Amino acid sequence: MNWDALLLLIVGLYSTVKSSQLAYRLKSLKYLSYALSILFFVLGQGAMLFENIIPTDITLLIEFSTVIAVSFVLCGLAVFIRDSKPVFAQFPLIYAAAPLLLIFSYWFVKDSFAIKAWLLSIYQAGALLVGLMMYGAQSYRNPEEMDIRYMLIAIAFFVLTYLAYWFIPEVQSNYQWIWQLLLGISLMATTQAFRISLKQETAVEM
Repeated sequence: MNWDALLLLIVGLYSTVKSSQLAYRLKSLKYLSYALSILFFVLGQGAMLFENIIPTDITLLIEFSTVIAVSFVLCGLAVFIRDSKPVFAQFPLIYAAAPLLLIFSYWFVKDSFAIKAWLLSIYQAGALLVGLMMYGAQSYRNPEEMDIRYMLIAIAFFVLTYLAYWFIPEVQSNYQWIWQLLLGISLMATTQAFRISLKQETAVEM
């Protein structure tokens, strides 16, 4: 049993539920994108749990679940950017779906290990950079918002996960529990941010 994958699966499912509730309550495409992102990540973790049972190689399934997850994160951030602008300066909503094209670009290089690893690292770095800028700016404008603080904490651990996975070869090969632990903490901080946002929205409605 891959206990690390199981832990991430449980945390990911809980985070998916909370982000889905927030998306439904706020009718928010941003949180819907986040929910879909975490859901596809959970599917990848689920595949890892059953890799000894599934008769085919699941490597491609895990890779594409990761690419799709990152694409939806970027879609959510694009919606966040759009909503942060005045109405007259907002770009058409359809443009927020542009990151989904990354999925098709990854398909064309799926047989090249070096190129697809390079692309995946760029996709993830882009999502982290945009998230850090947007939530950093939001935190600067609204320093009292606890959900934004938790999102920044989550992004900080996502950055640590990224650095550990891509820049320390031993972590990727022999010490996978390190990046999985960091990722689990990231997801828990993200979930806490969703829970706070949900409570705030419930309080406003009451």
